[in-house]
Amino acid sequence: MRSGLTKLIRDEYAENPLFSTAAKVVLGATLLVIIVAIIWESMGLPPQLMSLYNEESLPNRFAQGLMILSVFMFLVGYARHNTRAFLALAFLYAFVWFDDTMMYHEHVGAFLDSHGLVQARGGMRAQDIGELIGWGLAAIPMALVFLWAWMGRRAGDFGMLVVFGCCFGLLVFCGVVVDMLHIAMGGAEAMDIGWIEDGGEIFSVALACVFSVLFSTMKTERWFVASARAAAQHTHQDTRHALSF
Repeated sequence: MRSGLTKLIRDEYAENPLFSTAAKVVLGATLLVIIVAIIWESMGLPPQLMSLYNEESLPNRFAQGLMILSVFMFLVGYARHNTRAFLALAFLYAFVWFDDTMMYHEHVGAFLDSHGLVQARGGMRAQDIGELIGWGLAAIPMALVFLWAWMGRRAGDFGMLVVFGCCFGLLVFCGVVVDMLHIAMGGAEAMDIGWIEDGGEIFSVALACVFSVLFSTMKTERWFVASARAAAQHTHQDTRHALSF
């Protein structure tokens, strides 16, 4: 799968101007935004404009825009390639956008904490436990959507989902693991950990956005047809080995 993805990126970058432009513009702009925000915070300037952690700042609005673009490209991918995996991914990143803009998990955590439904444990605040429960509740319908997509999968869907699973995994790692580490190390006092947390989240969204453009605008035969042939060849080899046994 790795070699197939590398070849897809190389071929599409050379022949697909929309993907090559998206890769350069989105990744370049993302790195610029993160660097400027870090310098901004280091200088102690007002966080409302360029802070990585402020929900109303330009970097976070930029990330939210990338999420919307990703959802749109997933819908384009579904229209072009007719595979359920694109709809599942659109649903996933639509929720990520909703969670980021409406602060879903923060509100759930605050509600559970204020009503005494959760308690601090293992060095984590009750609010943090409540936020994890909020994510867990959201994971239930998400799992059902991906199960529906998996039941109607086609060759190539698994590899594509692995790619976006890595992007989403980076987002979760920065948003949960690094966030907990940031809190344990003093929160606002550990600015470098905060930069890794918030910058990593934005960069993971940028990667997902670039890959959404890649998979939605690629030539179908470069991924789905190639994946179908590889799967058929693998099945043929397994059958041959079974007969020889």
